[in-house]
Amino acid sequence: RSVALEFRVERGPRTILEIEGMVAPPDLIDELEEAWHRNVFDQFLVEDLTHRVRRHLITEGELANVVVGRIDRPAENTKRLRIEVTPGAPVTAREIRVSGNIEVDAARLDAELTAAGLEMEAWLDRTLAERTLRQAYLEEGFLKAEVVADPVTIDGTVGVLPISVKEGPRAQVTTLSWTGVADTRLPAIEKAAAFATPAPYVAADINDARLRIEEHYREHGFNDVEVEAQPAIAADDTVTLAFMVNEGAQQVLQAVELTGNEITRGKVLTEALRFEIGA
Repeated sequence: RSVALEFRVERGPRTILEIEGMVAPPDLIDELEEAWHRNVFDQFLVEDLTHRVRRHLITEGELANVVVGRIDRPAENTKRLRIEVTPGAPVTAREIRVSGNIEVDAARLDAELTAAGLEMEAWLDRTLAERTLRQAYLEEGFLKAEVVADPVTIDGTVGVLPISVKEGPRAQVTTLSWTGVADTRLPAIEKAAAFATPAPYVAADINDARLRIEEHYREHGFNDVEVEAQPAIAADDTVTLAFMVNEGAQQVLQAVELTGNEITRGKVLTEALRFEIGA
């Protein structure tokens, strides 16, 4: 009734972590050694550890550092990861400065970067900021917007990540079309959508209109309704917006059945419920 548990260990090569060009604090060394355990492939290992060193330097107020890692084998059973750091410039603060934005204000763009968690990551990979702001412009209808993040610069003692924007034209919804809506219900559905043309092609506004249409249907017993908004964008940035509706069956109340009422009469309860048969 006993169990013998045997462990077979393949030790692998001895590993050495060397960092040149900076004095790494103990907590950073601990972080890098712990991360080494979780990386199986050499390429991922180098990318992960150099990324962590760059993050540490930015946190400590140094920008424009060059961090290069490489793996070699100084002995037969030894694997060494060398990280070489070329110091950058010390700064007292960091700012992401957006220029060229006219229709979309800076506060909205800053909020997008913050929501995406890019206060730090943008300094490690500026293309992340480009993609985030470009997506924000797409959602506001600027389908041809150009967003370019330039290399980091130093303004006095402030590190600056400059981002230039060319907004371009804003797409306009000029035509609405309806599919799947019964003719008798179309006027009420158009009123419920509350979407007048021409209007800027703003994704959130279109989705709000779609939700209002669904809510109107559900208020009238179409509990399985499905509404899809499909835009058709022309070369001149005009948009034909099609609302495609699958109404489903309208559910009506046929009867109300009560059970368990031994003292109170059913008629009293039915009147209290205020259900309308056929509604």
